Amino acid sequence: MDFKQVVKGLVAAALAILVASNTASGIHFDSPEVFVVAVLLLGIFNTFLKPLLMLFSLPFIMLTFGLGIWIINAALFLLVGSMVNGFYVESFASALWGAFLLSVINLIATIYFGDPITHQFKFKVSRSGRTINYPRSGSNVDNSHRPRVSDKEDDVIDI
Repeated sequence: MDFKQVVKGLVAAALAILVASNTASGIHFDSPEVFVVAVLLLGIFNTFLKPLLMLFSLPFIMLTFGLGIWIINAALFLLVGSMVNGFYVESFASALWGAFLLSVINLIATIYFGDPITHQFKFKVSRSGRTINYPRSGSNVDNSHRPRVSDKEDDVIDI
């Protein structure tokens, strides 16, 4: 995990808690110190606990076409609310609102700042027994050395 991603996640969690506390009556905190602890705990849970929960609930996530991730995020909001004294998440509906805001803010941050994981993805083109590794398009690699491929050749793309 990249440090930039961790900071992006913490900033997104902070913005989501701030916006949720100002727009939902069921999410609020008592002091700035409580806010910082809630943001750090939510960031830690999103980094370490959320992937495990997603792994174990993968069939549910697939059956709900990804909406199960929203339920997991809401459960993490409720968990942070129950663990941090002075940070209140009063209902599951409030937790769903906070999870929705966290998802939207993460999406905006990913669009604006980019996601380093997607820039490391590579694919291979196999042609007549020879394998050529190409970086993903849009990366910072000079592509002038790439061989030309004619439309008449039968190409296989392994991703």
